[in-house]
Amino acid sequence: MRVYIATAFPRAVDLAIPYAGRLEVAGLTISHKWWSAETTKALEAAGSIAAGPRNETLLPLEQQRKYALDDLRGVETADLVWVMAPEAGGTGCWWEAGFASALGKATVISGPPRTIFASLPHVRRFESHDSALVELTTFVQGNVKRATAIGWGPLLYDWVRA
Repeated sequence: MRVYIATAFPRAVDLAIPYAGRLEVAGLTISHKWWSAETTKALEAAGSIAAGPRNETLLPLEQQRKYALDDLRGVETADLVWVMAPEAGGTGCWWEAGFASALGKATVISGPPRTIFASLPHVRRFESHDSALVELTTFVQGNVKRATAIGWGPLLYDWVRA
């Protein structure tokens, strides 16, 4: 099963990367690792990391488009989108959550409550990232055979509505 993790870039090191690793250990695939070394190097070269939180708008327009399209492809190719809600900011992760919603993707939102959209029927809300991880990996490991037969889409949609 393919998962896209969305959160604020400054939270990549303490949220996205370690949780992606734990998902991979559980047998899941990350659809796109937007926190890659290539992206970080480009942002450092543009001076957007040294000054504090990442500011992608300092990148050349073509590079902005490339990274935005790469992120959206990651959402599009995922079976599930996991939004690890940051305490503040995270404009990109909310854009990605909206795109996932428009595509009808099953979505998990964990962390502090930040939006009424977490109440939508295709979204499952968790108070903590750890509880989301445990529930998701338990669900996936218990449904691999069924997913092989019918695909992850219907199973995930039922799970997020539970």
